[in-house]
Amino acid sequence: MQAVAAKATSSGALTPDSAGRTENPLASRASSLLPGDAKPAPCAACLERMFDPADCCWQYAFTSCRHCKNPSADSRQQLIQPCSACLRTAARQDDSRVPSSDGPCPRCGPHLDLQLGNGASIACDRHGDELHTGYAIAASLALLRNGAIIAIESESGVHLCCDARNAVAITRLRAAGLNSRPMAVMAANLASLAGELMPNASESEYLQSRTRPVLALQRHPQATLPASLAPGEEVLAVTLPFSALYYLLFHASADAPSGIAWLAQPQALLLALSTTDQEAPPAASGNSKARSTLARAADAFLIYGDS
Repeated sequence: MQAVAAKATSSGALTPDSAGRTENPLASRASSLLPGDAKPAPCAACLERMFDPADCCWQYAFTSCRHCKNPSADSRQQLIQPCSACLRTAARQDDSRVPSSDGPCPRCGPHLDLQLGNGASIACDRHGDELHTGYAIAASLALLRNGAIIAIESESGVHLCCDARNAVAITRLRAAGLNSRPMAVMAANLASLAGELMPNASESEYLQSRTRPVLALQRHPQATLPASLAPGEEVLAVTLPFSALYYLLFHASADAPSGIAWLAQPQALLLALSTTDQEAPPAASGNSKARSTLARAADAFLIYGDS
């Protein structure tokens, strides 16, 4: 679907554009629903490491390499004291047999912490222990499945996230009054959108590009997702995982399988993402004033812990 500039009448109906096409206004607004996150998704090599139980980066949200820089890890690189294993790898980077890893590992890098609004930790990955990652993700998934709203830290601010199939959670998020715009739906892959949306070939190809665009796609006539995701709209803003953290949520929902075969299989979990109408700094989830505002909607905060 091209984001053509159709005009809406005062009643909300659509009028044809200059080419005689009609399009919902959401199509031209979709790219602004999740501002600032047009960064490459994790590369295939990093995904293989994240989902290999034998790798030190198993279920590690800050996995990155020289070809696929993880902004979440990069922004904290100057604060990290590399462990001996990372130092040895860095010293051998010219050796083509060495994995091209520039990023931190669970032993020396940042970690995830799921907190209440008052800062109390609900579940925190153990820093320095690559065998015990995934606690914060597992707890976050459990909350989402039970209708909770989680404020998830990202490099562009904070995303408010809930289960896209849970109409009650979506209504709660709307009632908080933090965002009047349509929400974006995130799926693990294109196959997970079957029966909900009708992308054409070009839309499907673009949606799966590593730049992870947010596209407005036509809803399927038998779609079951709540209309409250985009009230009055016939299209829905959609994206695929643009960071390792979101990949890990989908991985956990698939019962944390080994390997990457699950990435091509339909996954039941769909996430609804929203930003606030007010601008929030990248560390908003750790800012007391911003946290107080977000707590009007969020039941918990998934943030980056220090290394």
